[in-house]
Amino acid sequence: MALDVFYMAPWYTEQIFTVLWAIIGIFVDKAVLYFTQCLSEQFHRYDLVGWYLGLLKYASKEICFILKTLSDPENLPAMVCCAHGKDRTGVVIALVLSVLGKSDEYIAVDYSLSQKGLEPIMPELKEKTKHPLSDDSFLLAGKETMLEVLNTTRKILVKHVHVYE
Repeated sequence: MALDVFYMAPWYTEQIFTVLWAIIGIFVDKAVLYFTQCLSEQFHRYDLVGWYLGLLKYASKEICFILKTLSDPENLPAMVCCAHGKDRTGVVIALVLSVLGKSDEYIAVDYSLSQKGLEPIMPELKEKTKHPLSDDSFLLAGKETMLEVLNTTRKILVKHVHVYE
């Protein structure tokens, strides 16, 4: 067995491996910090709108499944939720409301109501999402964010999928 070799090694082998892993960890952390600082300008261009558009692009099959499921009267009433109800749920509900003919303004106001619901857990969210590349803007549910997502999505649909209003 491979572990038998480890057990036959001198008693200090485990301590050496522990120290080596610690050193490797420090170098990896420093490398990540270095690259983070070098690339931070690029990362900051990726805001909440970009994250939502990425969600629409890369989770399109899952979103289609959700929309198909919700379009079947046999599945209603339904509840759509996730960890905090702002990001994934917000995007899905925005699409549902859009398909139902609600205005972008109505959808954006509905989305912004998530902010009030997040206020009691905001300190916990800030702690969980603390990262050198992000700021508190990722925790906010601003009307402008959803308006931009809806507008950009519509432009993409018109340009690439030839969907017209």
